[in-house]
This record gives sequence, structure tokens and C-alpha cells, in this order.
Amino acid sequence: MEISDKTRNIPSLDGMRAISIILVIVAHTSQNYSRWIRIPVGSYLLFAHTGVSVFFVISGFLITSLLLKEWHATGTIAIKRFYLRRAFRIFPPFYLYLGIIFVLALVGIFRTPLRAFFFAATYTSDYYLGPGAGFGGLQHLWSLSVEEQFYLLWPAALLLLGKRRAIFLAWSLILVSPFSRAITYFVLAPSHRAMVNRMFHSGIDSIMFGCLLALLWQNDRFTRLQRTWNGPWAMTCAVFFLFVVDPLLEMHFFAAYSLLIGMTLEGMSICVITLYVVKRPETLPGRILNTRVLRHIGVISYSLYLWQSVFTVELSQYFPLNMAAALACAELSYWAVERPSLRLRERLVEKRRAPMVIKN
Repeated sequence: MEISDKTRNIPSLDGMRAISIILVIVAHTSQNYSRWIRIPVGSYLLFAHTGVSVFFVISGFLITSLLLKEWHATGTIAIKRFYLRRAFRIFPPFYLYLGIIFVLALVGIFRTPLRAFFFAATYTSDYYLGPGAGFGGLQHLWSLSVEEQFYLLWPAALLLLGKRRAIFLAWSLILVSPFSRAITYFVLAPSHRAMVNRMFHSGIDSIMFGCLLALLWQNDRFTRLQRTWNGPWAMTCAVFFLFVVDPLLEMHFFAAYSLLIGMTLEGMSICVITLYVVKRPETLPGRILNTRVLRHIGVISYSLYLWQSVFTVELSQYFPLNMAAALACAELSYWAVERPSLRLRERLVEKRRAPMVIKN
């Protein structure tokens, strides 16, 4: 859920990140206003899943775009440098947050078992099925675990396979994921069915949609096709499906829809939206996403995602003051932790201009 500063010049993506985190927060605070806005609470909760799905698609798109750009420029991908950059971008705010939650648990404010912290610290929360996974400030870290596992595996896979075979891999994972979810739901983890779409092996297709979009971005046939069908009507239909049709189908058919075809259709819709707003930032959706407020929310969205869970779940009774506190923590984390870490990272990268690389 993080994006390098060098991607800030890609239009609309910070705005999409802002919409994503807003959807998560709307879902997590729905108990405070759902009685006034007559929409079933269940539909609000689905917005959190949609927001995370958007994060995943954007993450796959951006990481793959950056890797391909480096490969085209240098003929290889500096794997060690990639991990170094991710570590300095992701770890400082994450482990600061985890450390604070750990202290709060030790003094009795949160009742979170120690083993839940082990899974969080090792970025394996997506496979933690024990007590404490649903509360105590750690309930949202499964998505960061999925992303970290993607960061660990995808760069080497892309470099070793090459672009054409990487396209085949992305397509294959997208096609296989619904079957993987079904097998996990009925056979592998029937007692933890609520976690099925949160596991790496069964939820990787959302990220792969973004990877595939980046891999096809400069493909001549794909470019010709998207010129004909990716217009305002396609964008409108994708938004309507994502926020109206998809929630209705999920509330009616539940897992039978969401796990088998729902997540696949969501990924396709998010790709259509991403392609449109990035290619056409001058349109109304693009202008909205590139407003200063949304872009700033997108910039701090990583820290905001980390901290929002404490204030929206554990301190929901203090709405709307809890939201102001979440924003304050996010701003503090961004300026006091993220920015200094990024500056230190750039100095270290400058000193390591000849990294060890894997050659294709």
C-alpha cells in the first residue's frame, strides 16, 4: 500500500489511493451514521473490501511499472536495491505502529495475544487464524502481509520469467485464484472461512490484475483495444458495477458470488477505472482525483491505513473526534517517520550504485 515518490507524476493514482482509504474508513465507522443514512450496515462493510482491492490493484500496477521501467533502462532489475527501497519505505512506520500497539497490549489496554504480534511482525498475518486476529489494533494488517509477500516474490519472478512469461503467470494466477478460494473455503480452512479472501494464495489475483495492466500497458494490440472500449461509458459502467451491482450481488449470494467470480469482476472493474483516469486525467473523474486534498490524502494513506483501525474500531464511540485523531497520527507518522526514512534511503541508494543483481 505504499508508492514510491517517483510515481507522484503518474496522474490520478494518489487520488485513487485516497478513495481507497476513505472507503475503508467509511466501512469501519459505519456504526456511527448508518442509522441516519438508510443503507444496510453490511453494504458499508463491503466498502472496506473494495477499498483494499483498489489498493491491491494499484500496488501491482505501480510496482510492475517501476520494475519494467528499470529493466528497460538498465537491462536488468536490481533486486537488492528494490528490497532496500521497500524496507526503508514500509518498515519504519509499520514497526513504530506495531511497537506502540504492543506496549498498549502489555499495559492491558488491548487484549491481544503475543503470538498475534509475531505473525504481524513477520508479515504473515494473512495466515494467522488464532484469537486476537479480529481486534487489538492488528485486524487490518493482513493486507500489508499480502503485499509484503508479493514484494518478496514478484520482482524475481518477473526478472527470471521475462515479460511474456510474466504475462502468462499473471493470467494464470487470476484464473486459478477462484478455484484456490473454493478449495480453501471447503477443504483447507472450512472453520476460518471469513479469512479465505485474505490469504495470499487465494487473494493474489487482485494484485495480479494490476501487474497485468502494467505488463500490457505498452502492448500494441492492447493499446488499440483500449482505445475502442475504454471510454466514458466503460468507466461509468465499471464504477456503477463496483459500488452498486457488486455489493448487491454479494449481499444476495454471499461467498458463492464473491469468492468464485466477485473478486475477479472487481479486479476487472478497477483496472478499467485505473486505465481511464491515468490515461485521461483531464476528464472530470481525473480532475477530481487530482485535486490537492485527495492527492494529499493519497500521500499519507499508508500511515492513515495503519492508524485508522485503532480509532475506528477501538475508539468508535468518540466519533468524529476519533477521525481527527487518526488524521493527526497519520500526518505525524508521515512527516516524522516516513519522510526522514525516505531521505535516509536515498542517501544509502546513492552510495550503492553498483548493487548485486540477478541478470536475465
